[in-house]
Formats: sequence, C-alpha cells, structure tokens
Amino acid sequence: MARSAEILAVGLSGETLLLCRIAASAAKIEVSRMIEAAAPEGLDRSDAAAVGAWLGRVAMEHKLSLRRVTFVAGREEVVLKRMAVAGGDALSPTELTGLVRLSLSRQMTMAIDGAGIDFVRLGADPANPGAATVLAAALPADRLSWYRAVAGASGAKIVGIELSVSGVCAIARDASSRLDGPCMAIAIGRGAIEFVVMENGRVSTARAVELRSPSTDEELEQFAARVVVEARRTWMGWAGGRDAVSLESILLMGASTTCDRVRVRCTEASLASAVRTLGLPAGVSIPNQDGPDPSAFIPMIGIAIGQAEGLDRFDFVRIKRGPDPRARRRQIALASVFATIIAVGGAWVVAQRQLGGLRDARDSARQAMNKAGVQYADMLVQQTRAESVERWASAGMDWLAHLRWLSEQMPDPKDGLLDDVSASMSADVQFTPRDQSVAGAQWTTRQEAVFSLSGKVVRREIALDLRGRLVRGDLYRVVNQSADTEDRFSFDLVTDKRSPTDPATPPPATKPKPAGGSAAATPANGGQGT
Repeated sequence: MARSAEILAVGLSGETLLLCRIAASAAKIEVSRMIEAAAPEGLDRSDAAAVGAWLGRVAMEHKLSLRRVTFVAGREEVVLKRMAVAGGDALSPTELTGLVRLSLSRQMTMAIDGAGIDFVRLGADPANPGAATVLAAALPADRLSWYRAVAGASGAKIVGIELSVSGVCAIARDASSRLDGPCMAIAIGRGAIEFVVMENGRVSTARAVELRSPSTDEELEQFAARVVVEARRTWMGWAGGRDAVSLESILLMGASTTCDRVRVRCTEASLASAVRTLGLPAGVSIPNQDGPDPSAFIPMIGIAIGQAEGLDRFDFVRIKRGPDPRARRRQIALASVFATIIAVGGAWVVAQRQLGGLRDARDSARQAMNKAGVQYADMLVQQTRAESVERWASAGMDWLAHLRWLSEQMPDPKDGLLDDVSASMSADVQFTPRDQSVAGAQWTTRQEAVFSLSGKVVRREIALDLRGRLVRGDLYRVVNQSADTEDRFSFDLVTDKRSPTDPATPPPATKPKPAGGSAAATPANGGQGT
C-alpha cells in the first residue's frame, strides 16, 4: 500500500444508516467499528435536516466523532457515461479533465453547473487507439447540496463523497485481474443491488437496482430471480455491439444466505462460466466479531482500500480540475500581490525592528530616570538632614569675645564694680521649601543671647555713662531689669550677634577720668536704652 488512511464512512442503504470506521495502513486494513441503524418511523429521506439530525444522534449514541466523514453515494444517485476523448495519452490530466467536462455537458440532459463531476481512466480501446477512454460520473447539484446540508445538520465535516462502485471495484480488482475476460461484481446491500462490469481489474460500467433484502424464504426466491434478470439486463446492455464476448465470472458480495441462493440461480441461468461468492480480502481484519454482518459494509471497506492504495476512483469533493483560462492572469495578479506583500512586509519588519529598538531605549531611559529620581530624592533627604544638623551645630555665641568687650566698657573700679553677670541663649532653625520642593529651600537660623549685668557705682552719672556706651551702635539692646538707684545699676543686654566683631561695632567710648564730683559726659542718645 502506498499510504495510510483512516476514514469514517457513512452511507444510506434503503432505510438503513451504515457507519464504518476503518484504519488502513501499509500492513493491513482494520475495521474498528461497524454500526447499522434503522431509520426512524416516518423519516423523509429527502429532508436533509432530518437525515442529518438522525446521523448526529446515532453518532452521539455510539460515541463517534464526525470531524472527518466520507459519504458513500450509491450508483443510483449518479449518472455514469463511458466516453472516448480525442488525444489519448498525449493529453495532460488538466486537459483531459476539461475535455471530459465538455463532452459530458454535451451528452447530459441536465445542467452540470454546480454538479460534482469526476472520472476514471479505463484501459486502451483497440477500436479507437487515438482516444482516451474514460468512465465519467456526475453527481447532480441538488444531490451534492443535499449531502452538504446533511453534514451541516449533523455537525460533520465532509472530506469526501465517493461512489460505492469504487469500493466494489477495489474488493473485486484482484479476482478480475486474473480472468481473461470481463466479469460482473454484484454487491447486495440492504436496500439496493449494484451490478459492476469489470475488465482487467477496472470498471467498465455499473448500474443499480433498488431492491430490499429478503426476510423470508419466499422473498428470497423472488429476490434471487430478480437479481438474475437484472444481471442479464446489465450484461446485455454492456455487451451489445461487441463481437463474441462472453461473461467469464460473476462475483457475489453480500450476506452468505442471500449470496448462496443467488449463486444457485445464476448458475442455473448460465449467466457466466463461473459464479462464486467473494468475501473480504485477506488483509482485512475485524477485531470485534459481535457486530452486524460485515457484508453490508463491503463497499465502504473497499473505499478505504482504494484510499490506502491510491487507486483511481470517483470522489465528488476532491474532484479533478480542468484547465482554467484565467489561471495565468490570476497567477500574475497573485505574483504582484505577493511582491507587494514582500515589499510592504519587509518595510514593516524593518520599521518594527527600529520601533522596537526605540522602545527599548525609551524603557531603558525611563528606568535610568526613575533610578536617578530615587537617588536624587534620597540625596535631597540626606542633604536636608545634614543641613539641619549643620544649622543647629553652627548656632552659638562667642561668649569670651562678648565678655571681653563688656569688660572693656566697664567704668574704673574706683567708680563702679560689676558684682553679677549671667548669660543665656535661645536658637531657632527655620526651613522654608521652594515651590513645595526640598530643592532650593531656604534655611534661616535665628539666635539671641541675653547678658544680665548688675553692679554698684559711686555716682548716678557713672551708671548713665555706662548705659550710653552699651547702647551705642546695633550690637546690644539694653533692657533695664529694675529701676536704677543712685548707687546701683542693672541691665539686660540682648544681641543676635555671635561676636562683637561680627558687625561694625563702634570703638568703645573714652572712659571719664575721675574728677571728684564732676559728672561724666552724657551719652548722645540721652542715656535712653532700647
């Protein structure tokens, strides 16, 4: 076998629905499932929706998937025409397909638009060696639409619509090839009988007769007689006009009881030199022997064999295509579109790469900016903390410089003595953000020291002179602690200067020389403190 195949074959034989799952490999044909279901009462077989619903129910009941379904059409559903096409072997498959469709459209009375048309090549015709002899089959458009509607109603996906004649030929091919003349394969189904005339393993013609399987002995006799009549009619229709041709053999396929009775009647009628029953090929295995009689599924099994061996057969879905006069124009258009797609696609790919690079650079810049922003925020926090510490640490007074300056302002010990001095300081660091941001904020350090001086003088004028020297300039503000007396003074000196040398402090005034009862010079501000 050339290839492996696995199919779910579905067919209608009279009032019976047949489903057969078959796995065909290079070694053997294995029939895994065979299902036979009687039609529901009152089912209209022309109603595709009803038949599809029936198929879906049967598949669901038996847990079968309908994802890949091959429908098996009976011979009675198609039109067969044997024809000779001028050109013979010189024709390519495409040219032969076109000529077959043209010839069939001229010979058929029905329109072939939308119909499924396929053909198989027959052996060379000695009477017409310059022509290709083919057997063409046409599935009418309405019947093809019916199959598609059945698949839609059942949820099935069609992978093929094949002719049961192809299956019969695949089973009888080896037996026919060993004969010197033509033979007739008779496939007895549940609701129809197919008569296939074969030469050298190839089909020459076929016809079908709708005839229900017998259920009683009386019906069996009538059935066998009818088969003999139809077989003779098929043979006479094919052999008419041929010189001295005789039927070599009749190959029967079907139920054993029916085939035995038909074989006896065909032998009595002397239809052929030999009549025998043909069973399944040796390479076919049926693991489950408890199912229905395999004889009704012989055409389906033959189709699986034909698919696995790559035999030429009828398929109205995967049909052979004829020549297309517009193919060249479409090829040029498709080539132009393809070139446009390549150009635009190439530019798009380059642009996408550049855009991707820019996006990566943007993301990297964002990450760096975010990282720098975090670091900058941490830096501002640390800087603010350091600045706060520095501001608080820088606050203070040069106490010795202030005491030295104050000591220089004191009167002569003979005129007055300082008997009490104390000092205190308060500081405040203020932080003012700029535009609600730490960056560029202003820091202000405010500090203030208070020196408390008290002592005694020999005269009131000496205390006034001392007070005038202390309030000169902007170094101190003098606040009296209490009312001055004739022999004592008490001052609070307030300053925000770290050291007397920070501002332009005026030089100390010349101390007055003791002159008995003479008074010291009166301060320029009249001795009034601030």
